[in-house]
Amino acid sequence: MIRRILAHAAIIFGVFAPLFVFAQGAGIMVSPLTFELTANPGEVISNVIRVTNPTDASVIFDMDIEDFTAAGEDGDVIVEVSEDETFSMRKWITAEPKQFTLGPDETQIITFTIRVPANAEPGGHYGTILATIKGTLGVTGAAIAPKVGSLVLLSVSGAIREELFIREFVVPSFSAQGPVPMLIRLENTGSVHVKPIGFIAIHDYFGNKVDQIELEPKRILPGNIRRIDEEWKRRYPMGKFTATIVGSFGISNTPFSATTTFWVFPWKIALELFGALVVIGVILIKTRKRFAMAFKILFKGEQNTEISN
Repeated sequence: MIRRILAHAAIIFGVFAPLFVFAQGAGIMVSPLTFELTANPGEVISNVIRVTNPTDASVIFDMDIEDFTAAGEDGDVIVEVSEDETFSMRKWITAEPKQFTLGPDETQIITFTIRVPANAEPGGHYGTILATIKGTLGVTGAAIAPKVGSLVLLSVSGAIREELFIREFVVPSFSAQGPVPMLIRLENTGSVHVKPIGFIAIHDYFGNKVDQIELEPKRILPGNIRRIDEEWKRRYPMGKFTATIVGSFGISNTPFSATTTFWVFPWKIALELFGALVVIGVILIKTRKRFAMAFKILFKGEQNTEISN
C-alpha cells in the first residue's frame, strides 16, 4: 500500500480521545468526535457535525475530507491520503458549507453527505471530516494550519468478513507480588472494524475462581493489531494461577479465548520471615540453659547454693 502523508504534516490523534487544538491564538472544537454508521450499496446518508471557535478572535475555516488508518497498536490514527481504495471513502463524502468564518464562541453546523457507490465493496470504509484553520482575522504571518476532525467508520452491508485472532496473551511466568501485568494483542484480519468485549478469569491451583477482570471495549480496524494492557490488582496473591481470556466480537458474537498459567510468590517477604525465624532460633539455642534454670526456679523451687565453712 502506497501512502502519501498530508503536505502539512501527519496528524496523529487518539481515535476516541477528545480533540482540541490551539495554534497562535486560534482554536477548534469539533463534535461529535466519532460516527459509526451502516449503509447499503447505492444508499445516500447524511449527518451533521458542529465546529466551534472557542477563542476571542474571528477564525476562517475550510472543511476537508481525508482517509485515516491506524497508527501503531495503541488506538491512535493517522490522517493521510491513500492510493489503496479498499477501505477509503473520502471520495464518497461531501461537506457543506465548504468555507466559513466564526466569531468568538460561535458554532457552525456542517452537513455531510455520504453517497455509497452501487458497486461499493462490502465491509469497513473510513474517512475523516476535517475543520482546518485557514486564517485569523487581524492576524498576519504564515503558520502550519491546525486540523481537527470527526472520524467516520462506515460498514457497507454485504458479504462482510468478521475475523479476529488473539495474536498474543502474555502474563509474566513468575511475579514476586501484584499487581500482575497482562498483555493482550488482538489482530483483525477481517474486512470490517470490530469492537470485542470480554473478560479475564483468574483461577487458583484448585480451580477456584478468585477474580475477574473486565476488558475495556476497543475498536480494531481491518488489517490492524490492537494492544490491550490489563493487570491483576491483587497485591499479595500466592501460588500457581490460571488466567483465561474469554470474549466475543462482531454481529454474530463470535467467541474467542486463550489460557496461560503463572506463579506469584512473595519470596522477598518469605526470605525476611525465614531470616527472622533463624535469628530467633539462634537466640533460643544460646539462651536455653538460662531458660531451663529459670523454669526450675520458678516451678520447682530448685536453686544451687554453695555452703562455705
